[in-house]
Formats: sequence, C-alpha cells, structure tokens
Amino acid sequence: MGSDIESLEHEFHEVNFVLKTLQEVVGEGSGGIEVKTISASEWQIYLEAVPILAASLIHAVEKIVALYKSNLEIKKLKRELENNNLPEAVLKPLQDHIESAVKSEIRKIADELVELYYKKKDEGRKNELKNQTSQALRYLADRIDRGATIEVHAEPPEEPVEEGEAENPKAKKVAELRDLVAVVNKKMSSVTQLSRSDQPVLAIEYDKNDKKINN
Repeated sequence: MGSDIESLEHEFHEVNFVLKTLQEVVGEGSGGIEVKTISASEWQIYLEAVPILAASLIHAVEKIVALYKSNLEIKKLKRELENNNLPEAVLKPLQDHIESAVKSEIRKIADELVELYYKKKDEGRKNELKNQTSQALRYLADRIDRGATIEVHAEPPEEPVEEGEAENPKAKKVAELRDLVAVVNKKMSSVTQLSRSDQPVLAIEYDKNDKKINN
C-alpha cells in the first residue's frame, strides 16, 4: 500500500467494498463500517463490526490462508524446477494449473460463504452476491499474498446469561453471540502462524480498475 493519497483512497475503497459485500451477505444491510483507529507507522486500520460480519470475514481469511499454504509447497517445487533450468514447456503447464486452481478455489470459498450466511429468498441477488463476493475475496487474497495481515478479534457480550433464564429470548441471543465469538477467536488463532514466501504465491489476477457492483 502506497503512502500517497491516491493509493490510500484506492485501498480504503477496496476495503469498503469487501466489508459492504459481506454485510449484505450476512444480512446486516450495507451501512458504513466504523473506523476506530488508523496507525500510520505500518498502516494499520482498526474497524468495528458486528459479530456475524466478523465471523464471515474470518471464515474467508481462514480459507484463503489455507489456500496460500497449500500453494506455497507447489510454488517451492516450481522454483526448484526453474533452478534446474527446465524448459518453459514443462513449467508453463504447472503455472497454468496453479492459476486455474486458485481462481477455482476462491470462487468455491465465495459460493460457500453466500450459501452459509445469505438467508434471503432472492435467488437472483444471491447469484449476484456470489460473483461480488468472489471479487471481494480476490482482493483479500491478493493483499494477503503481498504481505498484508488481516486479524479479526471478537469480545463476548457484556450481558450475562443468568440461571433459570435459558429460554429467555434475550438470554438465547447472548448465548448465540458467545458461541459466535468463540468461533471467531478460534479461527483467528489458526491463521496467525503463517510462514510467508518472499514472492507471490497465489498470483491473483486482481484488477484494481474492475467495476464494483455496489459502488
């Protein structure tokens, strides 16, 4: 991410696109996400979101990190082959396979997210959101591939579930939120230990000039 205004504007626009897309997928509308803090030392942005949005985001990040790890081994093999001066006729099919597999897997993650979280009966919009989510995930994957770190943390709700109130609707909601928070934090712990390559692994074909559906 650059330090000039144009670069920052672009990144904020892309982050907003990702979060607004996931907001709609999880049924939280398309309102703005609150910025809590911006740190310029390493360009860290802290955002506040509802738990269900955090859950969908960490779901996506976890899947992308798993994809990164699996492709890292393939990329290492490809680099070894390159160092052995194998001809392009041998290397190109491997590279084509990597690019095709990454594109396919990101689409699968997008479809999975929408199927899991989108509860409305609008099939037309559901299909549009699958395309839109795939585009949003390509941005996330590209940034992770280039060294960005995305962390998602959730705090448990303050209202305690009192004894004898297990059937109370509010108590049920609090219990559901606690379960959701536990899932978010557990998934986050699984993605923090990521060994990175000094070169792009996923090689995402992400065009920053792509027209965004929800601009």
